[in-house]
Amino acid sequence: MSDWIPIGEPDVPELSHDALTVQQYIQENDLHRITGKTLSCMGRALKMGVERMQDAIYEIRKKESIMGKGKLTNTQRAAIYQAYKDGVPQAQLAKQYNVTPASICELIKKLSQAESEMGIAPDAPAVNIAALEEKPMDKRPVAVLNEEFAAAVAEMEAQYKDANAEEKSAIAEESTAITEPEPEAQDNSEPLPPVVRRAVDGHLAYLDERIEALQFRISEIEQEIEEYRKDKDKLQAWKEQQKWR
Repeated sequence: MSDWIPIGEPDVPELSHDALTVQQYIQENDLHRITGKTLSCMGRALKMGVERMQDAIYEIRKKESIMGKGKLTNTQRAAIYQAYKDGVPQAQLAKQYNVTPASICELIKKLSQAESEMGIAPDAPAVNIAALEEKPMDKRPVAVLNEEFAAAVAEMEAQYKDANAEEKSAIAEESTAITEPEPEAQDNSEPLPPVVRRAVDGHLAYLDERIEALQFRISEIEQEIEEYRKDKDKLQAWKEQQKWR
């Protein structure tokens, strides 16, 4: 009889009946020509095969159990999130709705993040699941979507041109109204893009670090020079003393 013990769920049945069937077949057919050594090897091979079959069946049933978990509807999602807000444990909700605890945790995380982004109060009495979910995909033909996109782009370009024309006309009116020249010319240049500003700021920080490192190195060199000067003065004094003896 096999001593295989399933890992995890204890409700997976053992397949010791197959081993008993093979053993009974050997005894009924009186296979006396099989030696003890051969029978022992066959027994070990049979035991390994049975254990592998048990492992395979266990994995299959585990996958079936996981795949058998039902999908939640919007009403169930709202009820789960509301129950979680009321203090019901996640493990109890997973068992009640026949889903994995990871699914409950992911659902709660997603709805909490959606509530915070939409500015909904945490102690709201009800959950509008339709408002928290993403909008459905637009299933209209691609040609229609392309036309709408092109029209939107053209409208934006027209608005941009009108704004530029108004700004130029306003600048022209201001320039004609001014009788005395300005002491300093106005800087009408556009601001630098964010990527350029970040690059410049990064290079300035790098230069500051290099300057600090070089200044520190200069102080070390000055201290080293001072030590050499002291050694030189000591040696020079000793040399002069040797001359007078």
